[in-house]
Amino acid sequence: MRTISFIIPCHNEEKRLNKTFAALRLVQGELPRGIRLAEVIFVDDGSTDKTFPKLSTLAQENSSLPVSIVSYKKRLGKDKAAREGIKHSVSKFNLILKPDMSNLKKELAKLYHKPKRLRRKPPLVSVIMPVYNSQEYIDKAVQSVLSQTFKDFELIIVDDHSADKSWNIIKRYARKSKKIKSLRNRKKIGLPISVKRALEKARGDYITKIESDDLCYKTRFEKQVRYLNKNRRTVAVGTQYLFINERGRKVNKKVSPPLFERINQYIYRFLPVQQPALMIAKKRLPRNFDFYNYDTDSLEDTELVYKLSKYGEVENLPYTLLRYRLDNDYSLLETLRKIYFLFFVSRIKETI
Repeated sequence: MRTISFIIPCHNEEKRLNKTFAALRLVQGELPRGIRLAEVIFVDDGSTDKTFPKLSTLAQENSSLPVSIVSYKKRLGKDKAAREGIKHSVSKFNLILKPDMSNLKKELAKLYHKPKRLRRKPPLVSVIMPVYNSQEYIDKAVQSVLSQTFKDFELIIVDDHSADKSWNIIKRYARKSKKIKSLRNRKKIGLPISVKRALEKARGDYITKIESDDLCYKTRFEKQVRYLNKNRRTVAVGTQYLFINERGRKVNKKVSPPLFERINQYIYRFLPVQQPALMIAKKRLPRNFDFYNYDTDSLEDTELVYKLSKYGEVENLPYTLLRYRLDNDYSLLETLRKIYFLFFVSRIKETI
């Protein structure tokens, strides 16, 4: 099944948009077998008429169509507007269409008969998985990533010179899936530096880190990507999650505050966001942004959220999309996180 997106640049097209949406309704049910329309992205290219409000109204009236709208105050030009639309796409295959849809049949023919000529791009999401002695859990962790409903991602696995069979399991998956990049440290260098190494290889606009013993619900990436695409002020979005024990059984449910204001309010009381539940919009941050403090042997969730909040909103979705395992050797760093949290809070208060 090929998932496609329609990219439609628009400049002062208010009068033709009714026909555009009528054509889209017809097309949605008549696509060739094996092709699914994931979304229609309208790029309002600096229109001076009422194109944008018209698009918004029609999108609401046609809620069965997966419509997204990107608007620019200054005109970019058709080609650049199309490229901007592709950046927001969740699909690997993108069709650039005219507002009157006159080139639809021609572009569909290219899609169906000549897939090699399709537009391809780097994955939208880079998934980072650091591993150390996780042979009991890594199998299910990798499977939970590969079974995501959202498919435009790469999985970068860094093995920190495990002494068990973790690396053999990683290599087996890497041979089966082109989505996986496998790296192994020549010696044990620690979790933060392993993550940094993976970040240097990451090509996606969105970054998320998965622990090697955690489990993702299959719609996790899809819901986080959709939220980030629609909320440009958000630099990172987390989820609710379940705590599970070493046997995979539910221990407790973690309820995280959903709103940016509440996350800021609660940052001094408890960890309002957990890194394995976060998806970060890398391009909305400075190029020299430091994700972690590499001088310590832990990943400071609180400090990361605090730094992210300087550049935009950090939100939590209301859905439970992660199972967070409490008892694994590499997860013993959670104890250090809690200790560091108390230190970090006192450090922030000293600067206020």
